[in-house]
Amino acid sequence: MNTKMHYTVTRGDEQLKVTVERDDQGRHTVTMNDESIVLDAREVAPGEFHLIHGEQSVNVLVQGDAPELMVHFDEEQVPVHLLDERQAARMAAGGGGAARGADGTVAVQAPMPGKVVKALVAEGQEVSEGQGVMVVEAMKMENELRSPVDGTIKKVLVAEGKNVDAGEELVVIE
Repeated sequence: MNTKMHYTVTRGDEQLKVTVERDDQGRHTVTMNDESIVLDAREVAPGEFHLIHGEQSVNVLVQGDAPELMVHFDEEQVPVHLLDERQAARMAAGGGGAARGADGTVAVQAPMPGKVVKALVAEGQEVSEGQGVMVVEAMKMENELRSPVDGTIKKVLVAEGKNVDAGEELVVIE
């Protein structure tokens, strides 16, 4: 059975969109920056992989727990921040990694089109990082969106029962 996964990989200041498709024979097609390579990948020990690409082979050691990994190969160490497609959408919904705007605020956005089921906060309320602020139903699943920062709810922009678009701001935190 073929499987296909989408990732956002951060390496230093560089952010890459990576797609990995695995076939029944253990071959992996890795697409990054519109370039694809086919690898034969085998896990030889927990966290240790042997990769073959054409006539080249390399051993790779992956340490840590996702999303923070350290990848060792060819005497190099590369710190990698790895998010799968769902984790990347959740980060975007939580203000994209908690970067504050020029006015010092962070907006929590809808990760996909849906319907606001419940507002978990009110204007003026103090919130902690990771605290639920809004519940949005999308594709028959309820998703609790969380605050990416400690702060105060400046504005609740949508009412319960309202349909929202992907990327629409729901709550502003200062």
